[in-house]
Formats: sequence, C-alpha cells, structure tokens
Amino acid sequence: MAPIFLITGEAARYNTRVMTPPRTLVELLHDVCRHVGADDEALVLLDNTGAVRLGFPLDPPKVQGPHPILTSAIANGWHGQDKLRRSGWINLYADGRPRVHLCLMGWVRGDPMVDVAHPDRSWEWNVRFHDKTKCVYHTSPGVTGIGMLRERYGPVHTQDPLWLPDWRNIPPAQPDHQAEKWLSWINPVPDMHRHHHGYDAIRAYLRTAGCLMVARGALQHQTPRRRGDTIAFDVRRGGYWRIPVHPWPLSSIPDPAGDRPRVRMPGEDFDSWWPTTPTVKLLRWLADNGWYPPVEPLESFTAPDIRLFRRWAGAVRAVVEDPVLSDVGKEIYRQTSGMLGAGARRIDRPDWRHTWIADSRCWLWRKMWAAHLAGRKPIQVEVDAVWYGSHDPDPVRAAPAGFPIDPTGTQLGAFRVLEGADA
Repeated sequence: MAPIFLITGEAARYNTRVMTPPRTLVELLHDVCRHVGADDEALVLLDNTGAVRLGFPLDPPKVQGPHPILTSAIANGWHGQDKLRRSGWINLYADGRPRVHLCLMGWVRGDPMVDVAHPDRSWEWNVRFHDKTKCVYHTSPGVTGIGMLRERYGPVHTQDPLWLPDWRNIPPAQPDHQAEKWLSWINPVPDMHRHHHGYDAIRAYLRTAGCLMVARGALQHQTPRRRGDTIAFDVRRGGYWRIPVHPWPLSSIPDPAGDRPRVRMPGEDFDSWWPTTPTVKLLRWLADNGWYPPVEPLESFTAPDIRLFRRWAGAVRAVVEDPVLSDVGKEIYRQTSGMLGAGARRIDRPDWRHTWIADSRCWLWRKMWAAHLAGRKPIQVEVDAVWYGSHDPDPVRAAPAGFPIDPTGTQLGAFRVLEGADA
C-alpha cells in the first residue's frame, strides 16, 4: 500500500481507509508510525483546513527559525528539516521511525504534484507516483530524484565514498568548471535547400541515464612516471582526463569536444583541458580512424566505473510514460542531473553530472557524424535538437539516416519532428 496520507479538516485518508483527522502534529506522527514501517517513508498532504486543525497558519510566518508547532514533535524525539517558509515542506525523521514528508499544500507554489484547490487529485497523483516508483514524492522533482537514487535504486551496501567524496584538489570537479557541451551552434555556411527540418532527440538525458557508466567511489589521481610522458586511457574508468587541446578543422559540424575550458599548466607550452570518459572515448575513436589527432591523456582523476542509473532510469521512465505524471517525470531527470553537481547534502557528484551531459552529447554527435559522412550537414544545433536542409518538404522522408522518427514522441533513442521548423 502507498504510504500517502491526506489530512483535511474533516477526515484523514490513507489508501482505502477514511479516519478521524488528528488534532495535533504528534497525534498525526503517531498515526503514521502505526501504518508505515520504520525503514519506509511516508507523505502527508495537508490541505488548508487540515493545516489549521493542527495549528498551522494559512500563510507562512515572517519570523525565522523552526516553526513553533514543531517543538512538540522535537520534544517527542523527532528531528526535522524545516523548509516551510521556502517550499511548504517539512521532513521529519527519528531513529526507529519512518521518515515523514509533511506538505502544507496551501504554502506550496508551482509544484506539479500539488494542487491545493483539489486535494483528492493531489493524493491520487502521489499514490500513482508511488505505485510506479516505490518511492514517495517530496519537496521538488530534483530532491525526489536524488532521494530515489540514494535510497531506493543505488547500491545499498558500499564501503566506498560513493555519494559524498572529497572534491578538494580536483580542479575539473570545482563549481566553476564548465562541462564539455554545446548550447547553440550554427553552420557558418548558408544552407541553400528550400526546406529546413528540425529533429529533437526524444528524452535524450533519460535515454543516456539508462546506459550511463560513472565513476564508483572517490576519484584517484594518476600521473605519468616522468614529466612529459602520458598515461594509458582506460574506457572502464569514469572521471576526468587531461588531454591537449586540438583545433577542430571542420566548420560544417560542431566540434566533437564541445565548448572547452582551457588550462595552461606550469612548464607546458600548450593548452589542455579536462573532458570526461565519454568525450575522450569519442575523440580516440575519431583519431583511430584518421579524423582527429592522437589523444593521449597527460593525467587523470578517475575510478572504476559502474552502471549506476539503470534501475533509477527505468523507474523515472515509468513515470514519464504515464500520461498523468509525464511532466513531473521529465522534471525529475532534468533537475536531478543539475543537482548532482550542486553540492547537495545527500549526493555531491559533479563528475556524474559532467559525464551524463557528455555522454548524451557524444551520442548525438555520432549520429550527426554518420549523416555528415553521407553528405548531410547540419544547419543548426540547439542542445539535443538538430536542423537539416532538404528539397523534400516532408520532414520524415527528409530525415537523415540514423534519425528514426517516432510520431508518438515517446521512444527513447528516436527523434520527433519539430513543428514550425520549415523555412
């Protein structure tokens, strides 16, 4: 049964049971503990009448510090993260008790899972979400995604500093380091075709997450034995590799390296940069085929890799494919990717975020490269959307080989035609 409670001024709803609503926060928490296991999580939705019944005001108070009503819970052994004034949420936990996520619906703004005007609808959405993921939604899509990965779909038993390694002295993992990506690229040569068609990769980041290989544990620094030498590249290690910067000679397709933050190391007379494993793998593949200069790493911060996101991506995909929950599913994988590198309290892995971005970009670049070799040159690229010119007015017939079109817009690895792209 889904551990989702809806508290109004008239009734307390839990699955098919309708009960007398509690009068105090401590009574509410006691009811939750009677129905939910100590190792589980519960979501409690409070509409305005239910919040007032427990003693909460209708509007967030102006004063700072824990809300006075929480003192009774704290006195009964609970601890909490009071996010009421910022987001309308309280997260309560205690040893030997379930973690309780308390949502004051009237204080929440812009959350896709909370509709204060229709509390029953919000309850149904959250029950549906739990049925799909076996997790409770709370606080925001990004926080929910991080919690799903950490508590439900990531490795359970690990001695490695998997979630919160030490990032000191690792330059490419610092907050000011830019991931190797492109946001916008335009072919400098005007396209003379009569029609321009746009193709958007369907849920590109979610597709990438399902097969993404990332570093497990803390990154280890590897340097050559002698100054000026190189180190061996190992595709089975995730993380960062410092390699020399090489110019990309073609203007008819984006640089496969993306936008590169360059560095000049002491004693070196050339620029270098810190791409992640997927980008180095792509560049070495190009070099092996004679399309790029040799790529030999100068040093690295890496660790053995793991396919960490597979089960998580499967759960998120189930949410995305649900017509009722699709929007929140998209926000989960979008916000989770950003929060991995934001110094979050439960997971801080900027290398995973950079690898995720790079792997998605490399997948799209390989498709553009295959089309380029067949004579199709892109007009423009915007993140995961590509435009091509054609004399055929039908965008499906005009799609390059390797760009399968899914008119439903749901198949991972396929593309959808962008409406209004013709020019």
